[in-house]
Amino acid sequence: MNNLDDISLTQEYATLCGYTQQELEGYFGDALNTLACSLNLCTEAINTKTKQWYNGYCFNENAQRVYNPHSILSLLRHKAFGNFWFQSATPTV
Repeated sequence: MNNLDDISLTQEYATLCGYTQQELEGYFGDALNTLACSLNLCTEAINTKTKQWYNGYCFNENAQRVYNPHSILSLLRHKAFGNFWFQSATPTV
């Protein structure tokens, strides 16, 4: 398979492999509010910090950035910011 066969690199499907800002707010808004309370931060601070940590993926230069799903779910599970993406690429064999 070459890059021409990878639909996630096209503008139309570039958000397929992550959460958009709208999806993050829509699906995880309550969980992010709970996280903010548990870390004694306001919701705005949690949103800013989450964006700084995990909103860096862009599969097409003309598409919006997406959040790494593994990192977002790990953030919500562990209630702490960290480099969770590393775990998703580390072989366990």
